[in-house]
Amino acid sequence: MRRQSLGGRFAPYDAYVRQRKMPLWDKACLFESAVGKNINGNMFALMREMCANEAYAKFEIVFAVTEGMLDKAQARFDAYGMQRVKLVVEESSEYNEYLARAKYLWNDDTFPAYFTKRPEQVYVNTWHGSGPKRLGLGDIANSLRSFANVQKNLLTADYDLYPSEFTRDAFMRDYDLAPFYEGTILLHDYPRNDVLADLTVRELVREEQNYSQDTQVIAYMPTWRGTARTVDDEDQVSAVKEQFEAIDDRLRDDQLLLVNLHFLVSSQLTYEDYKHIRPFPTTYETYDVLSACDVLISDYSSVVFDFAVTNRPIVLFAYDEEEYLADHGTFLPYHDLPFPIVHTVQELMDVLQPDLPAGGYDDFRSTFCAFHTGHATCDLLEYVLHSEDGNVKTEKCNPAPIDEALYVCNLGKRRVYEAVASEIRERGRSGAVLITTATFSQNAIEALEELHDHVHILFIVRRRVQTVGEKALFGIARRSALLCRLLSPKLREYFAREAGQLLCGVTPKQVRALAPDGSYFMWAVKGLDCERVACMSIKPFGKRTLAQARVCAAQGYQVEG
Repeated sequence: MRRQSLGGRFAPYDAYVRQRKMPLWDKACLFESAVGKNINGNMFALMREMCANEAYAKFEIVFAVTEGMLDKAQARFDAYGMQRVKLVVEESSEYNEYLARAKYLWNDDTFPAYFTKRPEQVYVNTWHGSGPKRLGLGDIANSLRSFANVQKNLLTADYDLYPSEFTRDAFMRDYDLAPFYEGTILLHDYPRNDVLADLTVRELVREEQNYSQDTQVIAYMPTWRGTARTVDDEDQVSAVKEQFEAIDDRLRDDQLLLVNLHFLVSSQLTYEDYKHIRPFPTTYETYDVLSACDVLISDYSSVVFDFAVTNRPIVLFAYDEEEYLADHGTFLPYHDLPFPIVHTVQELMDVLQPDLPAGGYDDFRSTFCAFHTGHATCDLLEYVLHSEDGNVKTEKCNPAPIDEALYVCNLGKRRVYEAVASEIRERGRSGAVLITTATFSQNAIEALEELHDHVHILFIVRRRVQTVGEKALFGIARRSALLCRLLSPKLREYFAREAGQLLCGVTPKQVRALAPDGSYFMWAVKGLDCERVACMSIKPFGKRTLAQARVCAAQGYQVEG
């Protein structure tokens, strides 16, 4: 029986923390994709193989979805005969039980911000795309809202999977992972890509959908145009409708355009009036449909890097190139991509001729598809679940010790930033790192854009994970220095766990609180075995904040100034 999620602010952290002390379920695998909103891609490929392969018959397969996706997910798994998959609702009590006790955790995005991995758990993060859009610190204005939890998940994972060395370098740089990550990098193709070059799947889908051998089946998979600051689905819908009418008029009878759009756009479209345009059939996993296509039209989406394994034609329909690149940019020059770039419907139709050549981008494939084998799913499962590592290339990361971590709660406060920026720049990358919160504001964006070239940055999530008892004790301890001292022994285990989840297991030799404010992190860091310094000489705060900082610093900190 499915348990319903607990809504609003009453997430059952207390139960989650208690579950973390229970024995692990050694054969349980919890899968999650796009925060419970996606039933395609890498997670589906892994679960499909586990359901079909007797070698994994003893493993429990659990998939987390939002309540709104339950029926779609159940229909998808029924269609594929995947009866072994158990569905749980994202952030429900049952979900948190598996999050705390499943031995194996799989994600292509992020677990909730309160997720605190146990040392015995095995967490594999495959992410969900490899470019070409800029990400992380390279696009901080659009990524800041989610940056802390993305960085936390990538740092917490035992294994981070990247389908190319180029992608690995981009993530290590733009999410500032290199100074902190102590796990293992897997240079390995995405599991979802196996099916793209599977001719059996291709012919099966084409046969079941009555696509004749003479029909040129074209996939159109554009990226979402929204940013962190705007949601422009109305403009996108209007633009798509206009384009589709023009495309439909120009397509030949031996051409079929299959469309896979963001749900905010697709939900506002109907296809009955088009002769040559249809949505992707919903009964199939997305890449199964893509395997049946002869041509891919995209723009700035990572699907280009995946479809390239087929060596089939790819066209980039960048009708809003100037605007899009100004808002987002790409982590490699857009016009260096070895595919035709068109900007109008007429240019697009001129390219989509019967003699459109395949291939022609071998150098691109050798860079971005070097690890494609067609059996990435099997190899990854064998490596993680059966310790068979012969077909997976690994790199163990051993970053240098962090001598000093400089902590500032909120760089969005201009007076705080100005008080500490010069000190951060002075230290540069000489063993010191900056710890801060990903508080979203224009001031914070500007500060981070200026600082990230001078210092490595570790963001901390703003979610506390505490039992009811811990919350009560913490509330009492922060009232006075005396109470703090008396309750310190009882809070030590709680603070150690919280410091671990906030810092993703990173332990600097010294944490130096610049402009100390008595914030939650200042308390939690008392659980680390390191030196702690509160620089009280920097006082860009009011009297109340300063008093809270003094209570916190009185027990466990060396006080300067």
